[in-house]
This record gives sequence, structure tokens and C-alpha cells, in this order.
Amino acid sequence: MRLKTIHRSCLMIGLLLGGCNASKQEAEEEPLTYKIETFEKSNCSDGEESCAEVKMSYPTFSGGEDTTNVLLNIHVLEQLKMYLQWGEKANNLPSLDELADGFLVEFDAFKQEFPTSSQSWYSETEAKVGFMKEGLVSIEFLNSAYTGGAHPNYVSQYLNYDLEQRSLLKNEDLILDEAKLREMAEQAFRKHHEVKEGVSLKDDGRFFLDDGAFFLPAAMGYEGEEFVLLYNTYEITPYSMGQTALKFPLSALEGVVKQ
Repeated sequence: MRLKTIHRSCLMIGLLLGGCNASKQEAEEEPLTYKIETFEKSNCSDGEESCAEVKMSYPTFSGGEDTTNVLLNIHVLEQLKMYLQWGEKANNLPSLDELADGFLVEFDAFKQEFPTSSQSWYSETEAKVGFMKEGLVSIEFLNSAYTGGAHPNYVSQYLNYDLEQRSLLKNEDLILDEAKLREMAEQAFRKHHEVKEGVSLKDDGRFFLDDGAFFLPAAMGYEGEEFVLLYNTYEITPYSMGQTALKFPLSALEGVVKQ
């Protein structure tokens, strides 16, 4: 009788432990997901002729293995902060809320110096997840801002993150064959800007080249099944020509970029 009781007790403990392990395994296998958050701050009010405004939308991650989502969220937040930073870069930036307050304070100082100005300031940032699978997350940040001057400024950047190594990827980590990628990019660039056959980019006269040579952009990342090379304004073309986005199917870049 006692042996049967012990047997039943062991069986119950085994089932409980098995259930705990199953629950733990399910928790560990929870997939990485995200939702879009928004942040807004302004000193605008009804009837205000000019004011300053900060708007942001960005992904916040949850799930995934260990601290993956925590690290990703930190990198996203630090990138957002950079668009509101004034003066020299600091190692530890204040909070997003404090930086937005600083943006509004700078505008107030501008208004005191130029009280008759009708200019409004703004900084708008949208961060979009373009790729999230196979150990890689690629996020595009699009920022438009105006703080005086002849026109607004537009800047796009990519944050590429290795989920397995839990680290940011530099451009050189993405490129497997730089010479081939540069060759393909130049052909696409010429087609995009309708450069005449037989005319070099240098002789065309519209482009800012690296000692007369074509080069790859600072912004590159993944969108769906495509790899994107994005030249921001002033990087290789004047402001009037806008950004240049070159997109290539990943299937055409085997051995050229990280798949």
C-alpha cells in the first residue's frame, strides 16, 4: 500500500515538473514581436502663429530569446535620441522626454531673438521594421526636421541587428563582395538618374563623388526580400535631386551581401 502511495506521489511530482518544464520551454520559445509606439511633444496651441513640435513613431520589441528585446529597444531609443541632440555628442544622452523639452527650449530662445519670425520648428521621425527573420532585424529610420534655414532636412538610416550575436551590424558586416556590390550599384545609379551611355558620372557634373569615383552609401539595409542602398541628400547629389534609393532582390545578391 505504501509503495503504491509513493508511486502515485512520484508520478504527480513528475507531471508537475514536466508541466513546469513545458511552460518554461514555451516561454523560451515565444517569438520576437513588436508593436508601434508614438511620442509627441509640442508648445503649439490654438491661434499660435509659430511653434515647435516633436513627433515619433517607433517599434518596441517583446519576446525572443533572453534579453534580445531589451537590447533592441535600447538601440532603437538611442537612435531616436540622436535626432534631438544639440551640440557635441555625449556618451549618455538624457531621456527622450528631456531631449524633446530641450528642442522646445531652443525654439523659445530663437523666438526671443527673432520675435517677428513666423517660422515653426519640427522634428518628425518614423522607424519601420523592414525585415525580421532568420536571425536579423533591419529597421529604417526616416527623419524630417526644420529648425530654420532655406528648407527642411531629410535623413534616412538603417539599424541592422544580429539576433544570434545580439549586436549591431556595421555595413562591412553586411557586405560580402564590396567590388561586385559597388559595380551593381553604379549601374543602377546611372539608370536611376538617366546618365547617358558613354558618359562618366564625373563628366555628368551633377554628382558629388569620392575623388571622382563612385562609392556606396552610408545607409543600407533590408526591406522584405530586397536589399536597399540609400543615398541621403548631399551625400552624392544636391538637395534638389532628393534621396536616391537603389533596391535589389536578395536573390540577385547571393555571395554579395549577407542573406
